[in-house]
Amino acid sequence: MSQREFRILFVDDESDIRDVFNTLVLGELSARYKIESMSVENGNEAEKLFATGNRFDVVVCDYQMPGKNGLEVFRSVVKMQPDVAFILFSGVINKYNELLYENELKPENLYLCFDKNWNLLREMIKTIFEDMRDLTFP
Repeated sequence: MSQREFRILFVDDESDIRDVFNTLVLGELSARYKIESMSVENGNEAEKLFATGNRFDVVVCDYQMPGKNGLEVFRSVVKMQPDVAFILFSGVINKYNELLYENELKPENLYLCFDKNWNLLREMIKTIFEDMRDLTFP
């Protein structure tokens, strides 16, 4: 049986952050999982990918970006792919419950990683991949 391929979309307006993601997160995860990844610099680009039929297992999205913020991107993307695991990756949000309450959100597929914690992000993605793999290969 072949190894399942996971698709990740990383959305951040800062090229340095996209580079760090590729090095620190994808570098380690690629040693364990077969991954196809894409990076875009804003929410509009992410939405266009979904609108043209692209599917991803995980979206990691910065919260604070020019134009649309990460929550706006989440709302748009889940309309096109309701089962996507969406991680808001933020250095500015630190109160998850307030964020959800203020935006009247209770989604099961929305995760939050505070303080741009790369280790936590990597572990979150691993857990999501393992859960998906368990569903795919019982």
